[in-house]
Amino acid sequence: MKTYIPVLIAALALTMSFSTLSVAADTGADLFKAKCAMCHGPDGKGDTAMGKNLKVHDLGSADVQKQTDAELNGIITMAKARCRSTTAS
Repeated sequence: MKTYIPVLIAALALTMSFSTLSVAADTGADLFKAKCAMCHGPDGKGDTAMGKNLKVHDLGSADVQKQTDAELNGIITMAKARCRSTTAS
């Protein structure tokens, strides 16, 4: 019985981590649809009227993909401000 307890704990932890990843992925997809797809499009290519107007980058492009998380965070922060000013006008 004692050998089963660590196995059960490990299995429970593994199961919980997968469910957390699933929720995070769903939340990320929902966030993209709500906040980003208007300009970047559902596929992230930026091939929308607003995306073309703002000259947004294709999120799958080599230029975007080579950026660090810190660089992307800065760009997203600036984009949020730009989006607010665009929609407020």
